[in-house]
Amino acid sequence: MSASNVTRTTRGSVWVWIALGVAAASATVLALVDFDALAAKRDEDALRARFAAYADARRAEDVDAIAAFVAPGAREKFDGALMAQLWSFDVIDVDAISPSRFDIDQKAARAVVKTVADISGSGLTQSVPFDVEFARVGGEWYLVPGAEPWGRSIGDVRFAERREELETAFARWTDARKRDDLPAQYSMLAPEDRRKVSLGVYEMQFGTGVMKVHDMKIAKAELADDGLSAIVHAWADVELVPANMPADMRRGLRIDDPSALRVQNTTPMAWDWVDGAWYCRLEQAPPGATAITKEESSSQDQTFGPSQDAPTPDEPK
Repeated sequence: MSASNVTRTTRGSVWVWIALGVAAASATVLALVDFDALAAKRDEDALRARFAAYADARRAEDVDAIAAFVAPGAREKFDGALMAQLWSFDVIDVDAISPSRFDIDQKAARAVVKTVADISGSGLTQSVPFDVEFARVGGEWYLVPGAEPWGRSIGDVRFAERREELETAFARWTDARKRDDLPAQYSMLAPEDRRKVSLGVYEMQFGTGVMKVHDMKIAKAELADDGLSAIVHAWADVELVPANMPADMRRGLRIDDPSALRVQNTTPMAWDWVDGAWYCRLEQAPPGATAITKEESSSQDQTFGPSQDAPTPDEPK
């Protein structure tokens, strides 16, 4: 082999080794790159930017801008009217929303932003932790709308534990109603009402058996600003019992149709906070000095159950 051929062969071998070395180095670099981590970082950066824009819109109470953060398929239901119900535009100002952590579930395409909101209104200033949920749709993060923790009532914010106790008291009331436990119901009446109406009178008025309560749920509840009273809009599922009704009350009922005897509606109930506990107000108290019998009662138990001509909303979830 001539010297020139040897030189060419040597040079060719060198380039081969160089190419192999570059390929090996590239493979090593690729092996060291965590593409999942890079994708997660991109998702978090996008979510951070999206959240910052949403927080600006929420502080400004810009309904149209907030609606733009809701996924297109959900915008028809989550309109300005619903925002006014769920959020506190007319009661509380959101001065700042500060994210503390971004929890992203890549597989589920969902995320929860842990935040602290600085809120104010009517002399109230408070920092409230709450979660803001997002979902990724078509590569973009969208807000999952829901009720804000401070609700629409300043009392709900100032007395959060008291609101939880109201829900517990309502659950006890519901249980007593379902069991037709009149003494238990009476014990949960406001002290002022119990001073006016005896247990015996209460039992004669509300123990007629004309109505069977199957279930009750809170459709909406708001505490007064001072936390001393509340209005609970109670959804009730009740069944009329013709056998326990006076003849004049039975005449207008379709006794042969069980579905006509089942009624659902929502009725407001007033509650008072007295000596560290919630009590239900008896807004339609029977005469305290007169014993009321089934025949003398011309109206149904409307304070604690539905009336026949009341609207029938959907069951609260």
